[in-house]
Amino acid sequence: MRLSQANFIALVDRNGNLANTSRIWPTPAAHFANRGFFRHFVQADDHKLFISRLLVNRVSGKPMIFFVKRINGPAKTFLGVVVAGVRRNYFEGIYESITRLRLYPNRRASA
Repeated sequence: MRLSQANFIALVDRNGNLANTSRIWPTPAAHFANRGFFRHFVQADDHKLFISRLLVNRVSGKPMIFFVKRINGPAKTFLGVVVAGVRRNYFEGIYESITRLRLYPNRRASA
């Protein structure tokens, strides 16, 4: 499976520590226990996708939106979260494309 819009995918353990990431090896030390998305899943056995507000990535320093899912063990034990980070400029590119379509509604894309 390809997820080209994701800048990285990471696992954060139940204590809020970065356990692994697809972006950097070796995995840098980073702590996420005080992030809203992490606190949400510590407090709630929520199986829905959590979409953060725009945040600064603690490893890269880039503005991103995080898509987060809770990971459960046996008996709904909280094990941590999986996080996919998407850079702000990915969404800006989509918005700019839509804006151009609205500005030039009669213009067709060349084949």
